[in-house]
Amino acid sequence: MTYEVVVLSTPGSVRRCVRYLRRHRGWNQAQLAEAVGRSQQWVSKFESGRCEASLGDVMAALSALGAGIAVRPAEAHRGTVEHG
Repeated sequence: MTYEVVVLSTPGSVRRCVRYLRRHRGWNQAQLAEAVGRSQQWVSKFESGRCEASLGDVMAALSALGAGIAVRPAEAHRGTVEHG
């Protein structure tokens, strides 16, 4: 199994990552909303940057999309590509 490391350093990069993963999975916003217990309107506002999300909401969305968060010291990211 291979893993892709994506460095998310801003709230915008987190939103873009969630949107990318949702679309890559072929889900619409309503499907993601149902998976995380939020409304479609909340997903729309989150992805467009019109509302803040708690860490729990972000983790729930990532988990529903088959992704997770790994924390590493900043120097461990040398040589990786930053998306965002």
